[in-house]
Amino acid sequence: SSQVSQPITQLFRIGLGIDSARATSAIEQEHMNAQRLSVTNSVKRLYFAILQSESALDSTEQAIALYRELDRTLQVRVAQKVALRADSLDVQFRLAKEELTRTTYQNALASQKEQLNQLLGRDVRTDFVVEPVTELSIAEVDVDAARTRALENRPDLREARLKVEQADLDRRLKKADRIPELSVAISYSSYFNIDVMPTNLATAGLQLKWEPFDWGRKGHELAAKTHTVTQARLAVRDTEDRIIVDVNNRFRTLSEKRALLNVARMAQATSREKLRVKTNQYQVQAALLPDVLQLRTEQASSDDQYQQALLAFWTAKADFENAIGEEVIP
Repeated sequence: SSQVSQPITQLFRIGLGIDSARATSAIEQEHMNAQRLSVTNSVKRLYFAILQSESALDSTEQAIALYRELDRTLQVRVAQKVALRADSLDVQFRLAKEELTRTTYQNALASQKEQLNQLLGRDVRTDFVVEPVTELSIAEVDVDAARTRALENRPDLREARLKVEQADLDRRLKKADRIPELSVAISYSSYFNIDVMPTNLATAGLQLKWEPFDWGRKGHELAAKTHTVTQARLAVRDTEDRIIVDVNNRFRTLSEKRALLNVARMAQATSREKLRVKTNQYQVQAALLPDVLQLRTEQASSDDQYQQALLAFWTAKADFENAIGEEVIP
């Protein structure tokens, strides 16, 4: 005995179910794209932190060179009894502090490189050298084009649009429940050792299943699905507005950090020049050691402010690129 049934009206619902499964798969793909974008942003932030640490380490090396030169000059003057031993010890103490700072930066740099290797999925012991990044000019950024790219690239917006499609498919599936289920059925039977019935019996016919009275249940369910579609469309609009606001805020932050970086750079250059002049004056005995050390303290403060402004600028740049959905690795 065998029986074959071929759905007819149910094929429409089956097709909608396949489309809904595809939409679900596409939504999961956008989830993965969002995670990739997040990892890319983390890589950029860590990359820029490494650049900032290397810049700070270079500034510390310059300070060490200065204090060593001062120490050499003071030792000569102490031997000549034209300078105090306490001044020499003060410079040596400052030199030791800078060497400690250099060790701290070196350790931080090594840890950051290990973390970057881990993010990139390679051996954490892999040694590498980062390339310097050119500073982004605000004049080169077209905020209107950035907003357009963000609306095209952001995975959260694509996911919201896919959810509208999925919700509409669910609504159509629920609406298709009102269609009667019609199938073609064919059966064939063979009987052995039974003389009162035909040996072979074949039948063909139509099978119909329909629920005409549901007391409003299907209507309420369809209304709920329609409301879900409306919510999904509103979510798309809200996501678009949120993305535009995010891009605008990131652009403004980038502009502020760029201006702050210019100010910090000028302050750093000014303090370095003052220190250079005062150091040369001290070497020819035209300036006092406390004045040199005071300017060195000011330079250290300006260097620290510059490093913080530099890291803030690079971080703002990474956040701006993340806001427009770019996965470019520096």
